[in-house]
Order: sequence, then structure tokens, then C-alpha cells
Amino acid sequence: MTRNLLICAAFDLSGGSPGEAWFDSCWPRMRDTLLLGSAGDIHEGRVLKAAIALREDKLPSREPPKVSRHLFEPGAGNYHTFVLGRIFDSDDLARKLGCAKSSSEAGIYASAFERWGEDCDWHLTGEYAAIQWWPEERRLRLARSPLRAPPLHVWREGSKLIVGSVPRTIFAAGIDPVIDQERMAEFALFFRDHPEESLFRGLSRVACGTNRSISPDSDQANRFWDIRSIPRWTPRSDEEALEAVMVAFQRAARANLADVSDPAISLSGGLDSQISASFLLESMKPDQRLRSYTSVPVAEWLPPEDHSLVYDESDRVRELAAIYPALEPTFVSAGDRTFGEGLDALLLLGSWPTYNEMNMHWVHEIYRQAGRDGARVIFNADLGDAGISFDGCAALAEWAVRGDWGRFLREIGSLQDGRSFLRKAGSLGLRPHVPAKLQDQADRFRGHYTSPFESWCPLDPRHPEVQKALERAAATGRSASIHPPSSVALAREQMIAPTVSEGAEFNQAMRLLHGVETRDLTAFRPLFELVVSLPPHYFLHDGETRWLARRIAEGRVPSSVSTSQSTGIQSADFPDRIARDAAQVRDFVVQDVPRGSAAELIDRARITAYLDRHVAGSGVGSHRWQKLVCALPRGAALARFAQHVEGFNVG
Repeated sequence: MTRNLLICAAFDLSGGSPGEAWFDSCWPRMRDTLLLGSAGDIHEGRVLKAAIALREDKLPSREPPKVSRHLFEPGAGNYHTFVLGRIFDSDDLARKLGCAKSSSEAGIYASAFERWGEDCDWHLTGEYAAIQWWPEERRLRLARSPLRAPPLHVWREGSKLIVGSVPRTIFAAGIDPVIDQERMAEFALFFRDHPEESLFRGLSRVACGTNRSISPDSDQANRFWDIRSIPRWTPRSDEEALEAVMVAFQRAARANLADVSDPAISLSGGLDSQISASFLLESMKPDQRLRSYTSVPVAEWLPPEDHSLVYDESDRVRELAAIYPALEPTFVSAGDRTFGEGLDALLLLGSWPTYNEMNMHWVHEIYRQAGRDGARVIFNADLGDAGISFDGCAALAEWAVRGDWGRFLREIGSLQDGRSFLRKAGSLGLRPHVPAKLQDQADRFRGHYTSPFESWCPLDPRHPEVQKALERAAATGRSASIHPPSSVALAREQMIAPTVSEGAEFNQAMRLLHGVETRDLTAFRPLFELVVSLPPHYFLHDGETRWLARRIAEGRVPSSVSTSQSTGIQSADFPDRIARDAAQVRDFVVQDVPRGSAAELIDRARITAYLDRHVAGSGVGSHRWQKLVCALPRGAALARFAQHVEGFNVG
């Protein structure tokens, strides 16, 4: 059964005759935007008041992808259902819903909708986007699964409506691509409070865990999933909790491996990554191998040694391979890849910026090598830190405000982080409840404050659109500074926001560029919800952080991993790498940009100054380090995004 990867759809909500539609003249251009990238053939067709094109989620043959006409038949309710991505446990669902075992994702979703109506997404586990069209009612329903789902971008003007997997589909209809500069500022500031908003004016998105109904006279979104609404579960014993989590992990591995013949994993020495690998290895068929790809820094470019940090995690991966013979490690340094290599291709394919360009040299190289080795799916553990390996420290602020003083004082006393008891109690238990503005003022008074615009943030704080973004955040009690969260729910919400809000566009572009799909066991909804439902003491226990993950890891991964208190540093060689690639960075930042360009949001003079003043050997975590590994690559990547959209100085 072939799944769908991309969609381009145009709808006419007017009540006119079924003859000509507003999109007739631009439809071929819109449809052809799906041809870019590595995927299967395109099937297009017309239904009443709509045109639909779907691109298959499979690798193309040696021939260019074909465009063929397709007859889209309505379902029993006289409406059409289209699904991108996948629904897990489809055979069991088909049996439960009374449809054929060979039913497509669209057939299963339509049957689920007939059974459960608007609540159907609650009953489904998957990584999907659903599009349903009622021609007679001129009504459209859009839905995306929680945590991970293919992206859906929407444009509407009166009775004209477009839905596309990528914004370029909408621009092909003659809509001008204009960057929403305030939204771009929020993107750079890591404000992710409005995932339904687009980086482009006039466009919107369907957020994960949301369904949206659009008709001629209404447009309503319903958020059916929220991390804060997951009910708390209190197990009768630690053993019961551990058993439940392990069973859920096994289910996640089986569901994700069901259609994978040659799995691969981007593997680090961290807890969530190695635990994920162990469950994959135990769930594979006896004759399968798991290829792993681990980034290693260029030794000559490493910062000064720090025993609390791990720059090269390859030894921990070798230890895991000694436990599991089916694991085949590959180590990737990507020493020859230059800064921004592959960025233009991602911008073309995804029409969306990257948010972690400092790591992209080895990320691209891992995907390239995995694809070359025959892998079509690569696993990671992006949501592990918010789920299975959550450190639990945010619970201290929660216990303090709830008055659970016994647990609070015991954990503060047991937690070993080099600070006195009173300092730990104040900074971890009380400070998170102080308004962000007052925290900033207190830091200034003590001489401990460093502006984000002098360290990790590439924006120019004087720009009006940046100021608007800051004012919008201040209205909700936030600031640009990074402060400890006041609750476990808030901590997790902030941790998953970048991946849940922006990860779909990135993963889709990587899939189109390299032909390799990204999957994440830690984002499997039943597993994630189970972990989140546990009380906080399963994560911070007698001063031990990541307690749950460490217990699960015992006997599954090397003890050097399960007991480690050190921190792995990705791209530890980046400062010296960037010194080599300074000319490329300067080209991306661009010194002379058109007046009014979104690139003016970037403090280009400051970014260039970081290059000019760069000194090798910057200590990890220092302000100089933050400038080089955070502000500089993010600023350069966002400036390149502005160039790409606005069409100046590219190529």
C-alpha cells in the first residue's frame, strides 16, 4: 500500500455553477510544485468545486515522476477523504472498524470518522494529516495528529481556498510570498505560542493536535490535544510504572518497524537515543541489522577539555554495539562539508527556514550516507528530553508552590549541582515563580544579566518588528531571556514546542532532499502520554535526575550511559569549523540588503563582528561560545531565508 507524502488542493467555496473554477488557469503551476524532490508519482483529479493532487511517498524510479489523472470517488457520506502520512496499527483498526484489511489510510480515516465523528482523532494513533471535502456543503475539514504530522499550509481569500504541504504551492497560484517579519522575529526568539501562524503574510497553518473546519461563512479551529490535558496516573509501585513504560516502548518500536526493511538510527551516547536503539534492536526480525550513524567532531577543532562534558560520543556507541551484535555503527565527522551546504536546497524544497544550522553539516551527512546505504527510514529521539529522559528539575518549583515541603527539601538537599542548599532552594524552587521582567531586573542589579541580543539571539532589538514580538511576549509574562519554568507541564511544553511547531517542515524537506524519512519512538503518542502522565518524582528521585530513563536503561545500554552525569555537546568543533567557513557565512549574512527586507531583522554588523573577533578555543557555554554556535549560524540561516524568499543576492 502506497502512502501519500504531499498534497496540493484548491477549493471554490462559492455557490456558483459547477463549471469553471477560479483556479483553472493556475492549477497546472500549482500541481507542478509537487514535482520537486525525491518522491513518487503524482495523481491528480477534479471533484466538484475542487482540484486535488497527491504525490506518493516512495522513491522515484530512474524515470522522472509521472503525473496521471485519477478519479477520486466520494465515500459513503458523499464526501472525499485524503490522508498524508501514516496511521499506526492499521490492520487492527480496519478489523475494528469493519473495513477491508488492505484499506488505505484514507479509507481507515473515513471509517473512523463515520464511527466517531469529530472525536475520531482521539481514537487514532499515527503521524498523519487528513483533508476532507464535502462538495455539496462546500465544507472542508483539516486535521493533524498530535506531536508529529505532515504540515498543512492554508491560504484563503473570500471563496478561494488553497491547502498545500509546502507554501510554494500557494505562491504558484499568484500569491506574493511576503515574510511576516514579526512572526520571523518570534521564530528567532523561540517563541512558539502560536503554531497555527505562518511565517508568510496571508497564510496560516493547521497546528499539531488540531482540526479545522472551513465553510463559506466560518473558519473554526479546535485543539483536540494538549500536553497539559493529559491526566495524571499514579502507579501502585515503581515496578508497575517501569513495566508499563517498557511495554509502551516495545509497542512503539513494533509499530514503527512494521513497514521498514532496512532501519537506521541517528545515534548518540545519550540516554533516550541509546534506549530507543535497544528497543528497536529487540523488536527487529532476526535477519535484520540496525545501521547507526553518529556524529564525531574533528579532533583538531575541539575546545579545551572539560570532564563534565562529552565532545565525542563514539566510545559509548561502540559499547552499545558490543552488547547488540545487530548494531552496525558508522561514524560521521563531515569535516569536508562547509557551513550552509544544503541550506539552499532545503529552502527550495520546504519554503521554510532551519532553526539549528550549527548541526546541519553532520545531519546532512548522516542522511546522505544512510540513503546511500539503502536506508529509507532513520530514527532519532527528538522528544526524549521532554518524555522518557525528562530530568524532573522543574518539579522543584511545582512542589514549592504546592507546599509539598517534605519532598521539596529532601530533593533540594540531595541534588548535587555545586551550589549551597539555600541557593538551590531559591533558584530552583522560588525564582521560577517570579515574573520574567523582575527576574531580568534582579539579574541586572546583581551584575549577572547578559542580554540575549549580546549572546545567543541574532536579531537587532532596535528593529520595530522585533520590538513588537517582544511586546507580544511581555503581554503573556515572557521575556527574551531564558528562565527556569515554574511547572513540569510548562517545562515540557517549552521543550517540545520547536519540534512540534517547526519540525514537520524540516523533516519533510529532508525527506525530499535525501529520500530518507525521519521517525521518533519517543514521539509515539501512547508512549509519550504515558510518560507525561507519571508523577514528577519518577524523574527526579532522591537527587537523581532522569530517574525513569536510568532505571529503564539498566541492563539495556552500557553503564557508562545509564549512570553518566556528564553532558554531551553536539558540534563541539563548530567554532573552529566556522572560522574556516567565514567567507561562506559572510555571503549568507549579506551586508547590503533592500530597504524593508526581512534580512534587516538580523543584526548583520554584530554577526560579522563575531567572525572578526573569533578566537579559537572558546569555552563551552561561555558568552563567546553562544555567539559562535547560536547567534551566528541562526542569523546567517535566517538571512539566507530572507534572500531566498525576497529574491536578492541568491545564486
